[in-house]
Amino acid sequence: MLVAVASTGQGPEAPVSPVFGRCPVFVLHDTVAGSFESCENAALSEAGGAGIKAAEHLLRLKVDRVIGVSFGPKAFSVLQASGVECFRCSDSLTAGEAVQMLGGGKLEQVAAANAEAHSGMKGRG
Repeated sequence: MLVAVASTGQGPEAPVSPVFGRCPVFVLHDTVAGSFESCENAALSEAGGAGIKAAEHLLRLKVDRVIGVSFGPKAFSVLQASGVECFRCSDSLTAGEAVQMLGGGKLEQVAAANAEAHSGMKGRG
């Protein structure tokens, strides 16, 4: 299974990002191999539709689960429609800690968007 964590930096020690669509990096954890890798979020600097583009990027990577603090309605809709499960955590965690909590059944599965549309745009423009 491949798990993506919205993060502010590279690797499992990086803090979880408070936003999904405009997080700088996704930390990817392969639960079978036990390995971590990171990929830049190409949607970070998009003028609009960052959440959708970030979600579509994760679908191309064949991610099974996503961990984040908040998911906007459009990004959540794309992920949910493709069967990707979304889980909520605190931005006080590192990506590695969030993955550990998911494995231990300690993260809440998100049943609906928990952020307003364009909430990642704060401070931009």
